[in-house]
Formats: sequence, structure tokens, C-alpha cells
Amino acid sequence: TSEASAPDPTQWRTVGFNDALWSTGQAAFYYETQPGSATAYTGNTALSDMSGSYSCLFMRRTFVVNNVNELSELQLSALSDDGFRAWINGTNVADFNMPGGEIPFDGASLGALTEPVPVQVFTIANPRSFLVNGTNVLVVHAFNSSLGASSDFVINVSLSGTTDTTRPTVANLIPLAASTVRSLTSIEVDFSEDVTGVEAADLLINGVPATGLASFNAAQYV
Repeated sequence: TSEASAPDPTQWRTVGFNDALWSTGQAAFYYETQPGSATAYTGNTALSDMSGSYSCLFMRRTFVVNNVNELSELQLSALSDDGFRAWINGTNVADFNMPGGEIPFDGASLGALTEPVPVQVFTIANPRSFLVNGTNVLVVHAFNSSLGASSDFVINVSLSGTTDTTRPTVANLIPLAASTVRSLTSIEVDFSEDVTGVEAADLLINGVPATGLASFNAAQYV
């Protein structure tokens, strides 16, 4: 019935936000005014006071990543009636049936869809750009399409990851291997994917370690 954080309404999306006083519950979260109907929702946590009282739900869940570089993509699955937005460490990663712009606590999703709403699956590429080794946080702002006219609400979200077990390879060398150069002052090594932990001593030229190293990732090239 109010913003999850003030005066900054986005602060609750960050890892460091203190949610110690928040209520806890197990998904799915729902309410249903027509139990027993063909499209009725059920779940683990009933929001019996939601209808006519509030139109949204704020949710947070922390999770630990031991090695960010092992994750190639994430999958976020959600059953949502009527809409939601999700962030990981403050980065927006999924939207479903929502209008544009920042939506306040007393806002609403777009109009209700045909029910029952199917599970939505979002593939999140390049999770290394926003995940950190250690504690991360997934937050979800779930909405009903109206304050009192809706007969139901449900939100159930899960997050999984795909592990990258393929080792990077050398994709290109400049100058090319076996090419003739008059003066060799530098070598550019292009890997098949972004790598970390490479030091100058790891790069050997005729068995002699390189004396310096500058690194760039794909995002830094135009």
C-alpha cells in the first residue's frame, strides 16, 4: 500500500536494501474470488486482503553465484495474472503485460489477458554484465490490472541458469601465425569469448613471457 522504498522508489531493487521487516511467504502468491471455476488459480500464499485494497506486490529473493563466468544465460519463468517487471541487481531483465515508464505502487498492469494465462519464459543473455560473485538479488514487482474489478491475481516466478562448460579458444591472432613482420612490437590475441584472469606472464612468445598486457572485451569495440 506504499512504495517499497522512499525517498528513492528504486532502492528496494538493490542487493544492499534492508528487507528484514518484510513478510515472507512461499510462491505462488494469489487470490481467487471464483474458486472451483475452470480458470481458478491456487497457490501456497493466499492474499486474502488484496482485492479492493492494493494492486501490486513487491518481492525480493537473494541468491549466491560462486563463479559468474560459468553462466552463459539465465531463464526466468513466470506465471503472472496480470503483469510484472523483474530486476536482478537493479538491471531490468523481464517485463510482462506492463505499460511503459516507472509504475508506482498504486499503478496497474495492462488489461487482463485470456485466462488461464500460460507460463512465460524469458531468456536473459549475458548475465555476466550484471551478476557478481557472491550475493545477488532478484526482485519482482507484480501487478493486477485494476484495484477492485479483477476477480483474481497470481504470481509465481523461478530463476535458473545455464552453465558454460566450454573452454575459450584462440579465435584470431594479429599478426597471423607464420606471417613475416619487420618489427614485432605487439601481438593481439582474440579469444572466442570474454576471459578473465589472464596475465602478461601467461602469454609466451618463443617461450618468453610477454612484458605487458592490455585487455578489451567485446562491448568496448565499435
